[in-house]
Amino acid sequence: DQIEAMTLADGVALIKEGEIQQFAPPTELYNDPETLFVAGFIGNPAMNLIKGTVKNGIFESEGISVKVPSSVKQTDVTLGVRAEDLEIATKSSAQITGTVYAFEQLGDTNMVIMAFGSDRVMAKVSKDKLFKTGETVYFKANAKSYYFFDNATERRIR
Repeated sequence: DQIEAMTLADGVALIKEGEIQQFAPPTELYNDPETLFVAGFIGNPAMNLIKGTVKNGIFESEGISVKVPSSVKQTDVTLGVRAEDLEIATKSSAQITGTVYAFEQLGDTNMVIMAFGSDRVMAKVSKDKLFKTGETVYFKANAKSYYFFDNATERRIR
């Protein structure tokens, strides 16, 4: 049980197919995942993971354009970003432009789910922000909130 492990444990080992992916305190697993598996497993909702390519220092995927750090030399990568790290942007400042696929009112927050072909990206917004299905939305995040993973190794690029 992920919630119980995150609440009670001093250290958690995440294992995939008999191999330890990462052993760390719960907050480190959440804030500093080593692999795509850890990033996609820890958290509710799980980290948004979007496959794309890097060209000229820019990660690109359908509706997404994000500057990558100089440490990213690979061209075939996955971008990770948590729903709570995305913030509403203007069209001109947007890094993510999507269409609202679904909108969930959760009480203390609202969840916007954007569609990008078969991919979905979730963003948590304040409870007073309301969106309609089909509406175009714009989001951005602080550069420190983005994680990059090598698609070949599934390891985090540091």
